[in-house]
Amino acid sequence: MVQLTLTPHLSHAIGVYNALPNIGPPLPTRGHLSHQQIHELSRALLAAHPHKRQRYSFARLLQGTEIFHAPAPAPAPKTAEYVALMARLRAEAEAASYAALVASPAKAEEDEAAAWAAIKPQLSAVFNVLLSVFATAAAVWKVAAHWDVAARLAAAFAAAVLVAVAEVVLFSGYLRRMEEAGRRERGKGEMKAPTGVRWVVGGEGVVGEKVD
Repeated sequence: MVQLTLTPHLSHAIGVYNALPNIGPPLPTRGHLSHQQIHELSRALLAAHPHKRQRYSFARLLQGTEIFHAPAPAPAPKTAEYVALMARLRAEAEAASYAALVASPAKAEEDEAAAWAAIKPQLSAVFNVLLSVFATAAAVWKVAAHWDVAARLAAAFAAAVLVAVAEVVLFSGYLRRMEEAGRRERGKGEMKAPTGVRWVVGGEGVVGEKVD
């Protein structure tokens, strides 16, 4: 239902209405009223003061009002998992930046490229998480347009929290799988034979080295 802002004249009319005997719940003199509430206000005032038709007519009460736009819902609170993830990403980015500063120019360029390649998927995933959270909240807010403001805020907030938790859980699992895959790949680079020979897999093929 369309909500309209209150003008000084409309607020004064509401005060007159609230002073009438045998009325329902008083109307707020600040904030906003629905189109239907203003219409009922006009009818009640005209019934009580028929000689003031020009002052309390529906058209007169609507003069100067504007459509009320509810404020955007507050962003979903950050979960402990999300805070830990962001702290980890910041620490990794700071470590990569420090390594790039102390390395030689050529090595610094290589390290910078490697660091960016390493954190780019993670930053993209974090951005996607935030985008999913805000998009879900906005979608629920828009779908629930016919609800009152409090219900819309609650629905948008709950949906955003659920999506944030689900995204963090999925991303944490993805990071664990990537770390396990990296450990398995590193384990394949070196094999030790039971005969005292260490087999190293490198660019020149498989090379055997005798070990003590």
